Amino acid sequence: MKPIKLAVESICKRDSNLITTDVAVSFMMEKLSLEPSALGQNLYEALKKRVLERRSSVSEVASYLHFGCEKQLHGHTHGYFLKLSRKDLISEIKSVVDMYAEASDYENICSETQDESQSLLIDVSYEAQLSLAIKQAMTFKAPEYACGNLSRSHRDPSAAQVALIKKEMLSFESSGVLGKTLQGVYDKTLTVPTCTVEAERAFSVANNFCRKIRTRLSDRSLNALVFLQAYFKKNS
Repeated sequence: MKPIKLAVESICKRDSNLITTDVAVSFMMEKLSLEPSALGQNLYEALKKRVLERRSSVSEVASYLHFGCEKQLHGHTHGYFLKLSRKDLISEIKSVVDMYAEASDYENICSETQDESQSLLIDVSYEAQLSLAIKQAMTFKAPEYACGNLSRSHRDPSAAQVALIKKEMLSFESSGVLGKTLQGVYDKTLTVPTCTVEAERAFSVANNFCRKIRTRLSDRSLNALVFLQAYFKKNS
């Protein structure tokens, strides 16, 4: 159960993103797949089905823009990370561009490989292995920003926008350099919350103030109290 506990803790961290979540899930599933017990195998199959059902296509976009076509996580090779076709990948990227087109200005958006043998990995703690996997994933590739004279994709007609995305994807796959549009999509995907833990934390703190005998607190007062508690706790 330790790999599951570590993966959940990693996913619930405030600095987690779609990439680190994929790495944590792959780490957990890989360890469970090696578990010889019936319980381990049952958990592996149940979680495999659940991950396949719940993993968002946005996660696959983030994985593509971070790793390119060079690196495959355990989830891709074992079928519980659904691989998008190129057509679907382009469609998802365009959806992200359209989603943030009005709120964002894209003009202002400016690996180590694992050489250790299996015998050495066994001696390393699960915490160290997961930490190493996440570190390698996040340093696998630092997407560069292509400073070209590209037109602003969110002002192009739909067909021209798709053509621009295809052009930047070909450039990214050949050179490893993200164009302006793909860089904007990549930045946005890394801001997607990976779980509801932050909201649950806020509800838990608010519940300390808004009790049965204090139900007349206004939303503004409650918000101020929660903010002040977080502020003084951070600066204490």
